[in-house]
Amino acid sequence: MIAPPETVEKGKRFENGGIKANQITPEEQQAYADYKRFVEAFGKADEVYFDFDIQIDTNSTLPLDKQTLANMFIRLAQMQLVDREAVLQTLNIPGWKKIVARMDQKEQMMQKGPQQAGRNPQDMAELQQLMTQQGQPGGQGE
Repeated sequence: MIAPPETVEKGKRFENGGIKANQITPEEQQAYADYKRFVEAFGKADEVYFDFDIQIDTNSTLPLDKQTLANMFIRLAQMQLVDREAVLQTLNIPGWKKIVARMDQKEQMMQKGPQQAGRNPQDMAELQQLMTQQGQPGGQGE
């Protein structure tokens, strides 16, 4: 704030000769001079003469809040309280539906096991790679 309303009024009275120099402090004179320069540059502003409090609620649109939401969903996924689809959707990952579909397909292949994958050499190679990645016996690293 450049000058409180009382200082502006006091500065106007001093300027018009309504009060003497010993009735206004140098700080008040400077604040009034700053106020006049502000008004010359930007025009008269609407002044607020009452106190108010600002409250910021969580889950607002603040960037920090989006990061907090992302961290929360990642932790919930680690605790297995939400599924991967909810995490990807909440994080707004482009192409999350395709990612979920690929993950489901790989999961189904893991459940079929080597007997089903043995029919197709490419499926067998993918299955062994998946098992190695997940540290299960039967992978190439075993």
